[in-house]
Amino acid sequence: MTEKEPILCFNAVSSAVDPHYDLHLREMSFLLSSGEMGLFRVHRRQPRSPVADAAQGLLELQSGQVLFQQKDWRHRGPSDASRSRGRIGRFFGAGGWVHHLDVDENVTLRERHHTRISLREIETEASDLANKFGLKNGVPKERPARVDGHDLQRSAAVRMFLGKPALIILDEPVAGLHPDVLEAMIVEFKTACAGGAAVLWLSADPYVWANPAIEAAVRIDLTDPSSMGIPGSSVSE
Repeated sequence: MTEKEPILCFNAVSSAVDPHYDLHLREMSFLLSSGEMGLFRVHRRQPRSPVADAAQGLLELQSGQVLFQQKDWRHRGPSDASRSRGRIGRFFGAGGWVHHLDVDENVTLRERHHTRISLREIETEASDLANKFGLKNGVPKERPARVDGHDLQRSAAVRMFLGKPALIILDEPVAGLHPDVLEAMIVEFKTACAGGAAVLWLSADPYVWANPAIEAAVRIDLTDPSSMGIPGSSVSE
């Protein structure tokens, strides 16, 4: 049996209170290795967590360390950090679209920027993923503002999986994922994990947290004030 590779490690991570987030991290520690999923439950009324940004090395920490593929983000130079973020696929609940680019250009941007894979290969993989997520005509070749919201979700899912990233981050609060998109994502997560990726999933959806089809090696309930990473006050439903 092949030994699992550590993909993402939080080691006693604490962050400062920041108005961009609804909570701060406090001595949070966990490890995700290849083939594993981490499921984080966030509150629907206070969904903005710094976990995803910290995982990508985009958050200045008060203390602790975040390692991606066994290397601390703080020890990476700009070029190394950029290449490493190219190995991470992320779904942004708030959109995350570059509005002066068409949706298909947005979807392929990471692969075009961070790899030397030919555009034809990138577009072929994007087309295959688009079909899996119900985009019968492929990823839309229009500006994001002109595309139906559900098709934007499907396109965001294609972008997240494109290029077979080592770490996949589903940061979906509070996106209200279409059921078809959600079910297709679960299938693709299993495929990605079987291929050696790690998955970090932040969700406010009770269905996700309770779904027996979602097998998570790490589960952290950020709605529980006694849980790691939660400030001292609780939030009522």
